[in-house]
Amino acid sequence: MPTIHDQLSWEGTMVDHGVSRYRAQQDAAIKGDRTHETSAGSRLLRSYVLQISDHISLYLAGKHPDGRRRGKYAKLLATVNTDKAALMALKAVIAAMFNPQSLQSLCINIGKVIEDDLRFMKFETEHKEYYAEIIRQFEARGSTNYRYQKRALSHAQSSKEQVWREWLKEEQLGVGATVIGLMMEVCDLIEKKIVNLGNNRKEVSVVPTQACVDWVMQHNEQMELAHPDRMPCVVPPQDWCAISDGGYYSPALRSRTPLVKMRGKSGSAQAALFATADMSKVFTAINAMQNTGWELNTPILEVMREVWHKDLGIGMPRSQPYEVPPSPLSAEDDPSALTETDPRKEAFLNWKINAREIHIIERERVAKNLALTRTMRMAGTLTDYSVFYYVYQCDFRGRVYAATTGLSPQGTDHGKALLRFHEGKALGQDGLFWLKVHGANKYGKDKMDYPDRVKWIDDNAALWLAVAEDPVSARDHWKDADKPYQFLAFCLEYAGAVEHGAAFVSHLPVALDGSCNGLQHFSAMLRDSIGGAAVNLIPMKVPADIYQNVGDVATRKLIGLRSLNDEHHAGAVNWMALFESMDLPGIPRKLPKPPVMTMPYGSTRQACTDSIFRWLQDTAPDFFDKSTNFRHSMYLSPIIWGSIGEVVVAARQAMDWVQECAGILAKAGHPLEYTSPLGFPVYQATYNYKTRNIETQISGRLCLSMAEDTDELSARKQRQGSSPNLVHHVDACHMQMCLNAGAEAGITSFAMIHDDFGVHACDIKQWHRIIREQFVKLHGDHDVLADFKIAHEERHGITLPALPARGTLQIEDVLKSEFFFG
Repeated sequence: MPTIHDQLSWEGTMVDHGVSRYRAQQDAAIKGDRTHETSAGSRLLRSYVLQISDHISLYLAGKHPDGRRRGKYAKLLATVNTDKAALMALKAVIAAMFNPQSLQSLCINIGKVIEDDLRFMKFETEHKEYYAEIIRQFEARGSTNYRYQKRALSHAQSSKEQVWREWLKEEQLGVGATVIGLMMEVCDLIEKKIVNLGNNRKEVSVVPTQACVDWVMQHNEQMELAHPDRMPCVVPPQDWCAISDGGYYSPALRSRTPLVKMRGKSGSAQAALFATADMSKVFTAINAMQNTGWELNTPILEVMREVWHKDLGIGMPRSQPYEVPPSPLSAEDDPSALTETDPRKEAFLNWKINAREIHIIERERVAKNLALTRTMRMAGTLTDYSVFYYVYQCDFRGRVYAATTGLSPQGTDHGKALLRFHEGKALGQDGLFWLKVHGANKYGKDKMDYPDRVKWIDDNAALWLAVAEDPVSARDHWKDADKPYQFLAFCLEYAGAVEHGAAFVSHLPVALDGSCNGLQHFSAMLRDSIGGAAVNLIPMKVPADIYQNVGDVATRKLIGLRSLNDEHHAGAVNWMALFESMDLPGIPRKLPKPPVMTMPYGSTRQACTDSIFRWLQDTAPDFFDKSTNFRHSMYLSPIIWGSIGEVVVAARQAMDWVQECAGILAKAGHPLEYTSPLGFPVYQATYNYKTRNIETQISGRLCLSMAEDTDELSARKQRQGSSPNLVHHVDACHMQMCLNAGAEAGITSFAMIHDDFGVHACDIKQWHRIIREQFVKLHGDHDVLADFKIAHEERHGITLPALPARGTLQIEDVLKSEFFFG
């Protein structure tokens, strides 16, 4: 059995991995001539660029602090935006700090990039669309080479017969030297050094000052320890008894992994609240999660590796990139020259919008593939351990997250499938029933009543046993599941249950999932019987399906618009044709699911459009003209978004009320501050900040946004964050109440996500009851919105708007609702 000594050694390895990763990232940036992207380089850019820019401005305005007069090249320098000049010069200086060069070369290089920026800014001003198209082509090709970009832009500029008087080398040198001289007056980063080249030849070089060298070394020493590679523990983590006392054991890791992640300007205010808060019930809940032992589901890892290496694509992010279709214009065409009547104009605009969105989802695809490889690599590391445990942290609202990313009980389908409870429990007849329900849920058969789900599993038992026997050969039976790898894990567990019956010792977490949990809480707050029925707060014969309800409302609208038979609603004709080609009567539930699910958490109509576009790209990318996919998504978005509002009226009212209160409080200078029934204090204070955005024309397309906090609360951001943060705080409290009640009832293993609560199959019957009881206790004993109103009115002596009207929902009905979580 591993000991505390083993754990401390393991934590040392986590820190070492973080150091190695940091150093590799810095080395890669230096070798790739991206020294300004190193941690130290980026910090220096942000620390000094505005100071240097302001000093250049004073010099050019004849207001130099020491009375220095404008020199010969000041007139030329005055044509440049000083923020840009400072940014480009500082980037060159940072490069010289890592790779010393002569002062003359540095000055000329700075003069060149400043000239290039002026030159191509003129080009962009006169040929905006054409210039933008060239930049898009650079981005599509992943081209970042400065010389290549300069040649391409110069050629394009010549093709437009645009005249540019090139600066003399003397002018480049003079402008660069002026900027370097001004820079050295205000920051102690570089100094001149005489280098003996031999044969009586000497050269003036630029090197970092000793103070700068010392700072970079100290910065790197701090930063390389700041991001350890947090892994699971090989012994149970230390129980939390304070926000900085618990979790990991070593001081290096514990100091960087507190219970509550507090960041930004409001962190100190929230820390003061924690110092006096009684969070014993919060600690107890999170400790129950931390004391849950886990083991690797090795057969799942073997299947995932085989699927990955053979590129079978089952439940994996697509291996092939999303490709932007060719532009309807040739490289020589200037988009800005197209007239409104030219059909190529609309085709180009559609293509441009589509290309932008495809670039976004391609970046997401790459990120998902990287995350998957990390998950499998971490799983391989844990194969040597028979049991391991997770450290958990809270965000500022009380939501609980595993400190480990990638492979965790809160991860993706792959991550969850790779984990099993270390503790095994005999199924029993109840457990066998709920194991089958779990399997049906993971396949996507979760809108039937429970006996029908069990029957579906039983009717197809031969298929699931074939999957367990040879998962890859029998992949057609599980590859189309909603959660394919969790369903595969079920098949393996089910085979054991078939062989051994109710006595089978199961290790599989069986989860109960809330029905759009954010809307469940809002419906409970306002006792909304209509919204409550849509999200299973009242007893039903079969589960209500709010996602399909929204889809049906939107479908009726589409059919009505299609009947108008006019050119403005060709989108309705096209969308209905797509659904009919898929043998669907209208919008399927998966299409409105993301915007419905995220609406209580502050999602926007733009996010709705994006989710429709992703569905279209993954489901039917070629049905419409590819260049119009995003236009079609934009057409459908307001229809679905409006339909959500018709189905969940009261929830929108509650959200609007919270946001209105937050705006009133922010304008009066008051943050949001409230405490959960379990004692977790929430403090929301988002401040306005002043920004200066600096973007160069070429020079690696540098873009720097400098932000400076103010003491003024941002009414807009306070409003935007208020409703999502309140409901996140409420669902976190419900989860923690369930954990405490479950532990008191003797449950010892928990797989918990914010609205998806898992235990052993044999414990589900009482767990199902506990979840409902704690929800009723939360909303029966506490009026969340009234408590919110009273707390702020009493604290600040302010009058907030009247509470939204309550409906007729009986909260006790939740106790009889089988499908509330299921």
